[in-house]
Amino acid sequence: MSTQNIIFTEIDSPDCEIAVEDLRDLQERGIQSEIRVVLTEHGHLTISAVRCNAGTPQRQWNGVDQAFRLHAKCAEHLERFLSSNGVQTLLQDAYSGHTVKWDGHNHVGVLDDDAQEASHKLHQLFEVYGMRGK
Repeated sequence: MSTQNIIFTEIDSPDCEIAVEDLRDLQERGIQSEIRVVLTEHGHLTISAVRCNAGTPQRQWNGVDQAFRLHAKCAEHLERFLSSNGVQTLLQDAYSGHTVKWDGHNHVGVLDDDAQEASHKLHQLFEVYGMRGK
């Protein structure tokens, strides 16, 4: 189990701004898109705009990195949402209880009970936030 803290204390505004700009660009070209927030195995938080149904990178498929999807309409308030104490606490819990192990074929992410609960709550929050759009 990791004892390190997640590597952000504040959400990086330029990352949020770039993701929003990329999202607008995709939408202007008529491409359905969404925001993907990824918590890497090393505790980095990455934010990017991706095409809907673009597939899942192997690191996310295997649980090495944890990904959370957010509807495009929520992009304008992304930084405020990610900076909230509740979301940051859950991200920290999801990271702290995450380990990566070799299963004989792949490196796979494993969550302890607390991390699994935090990850589940994060997915729910992202879904609810996405429906509200703010």
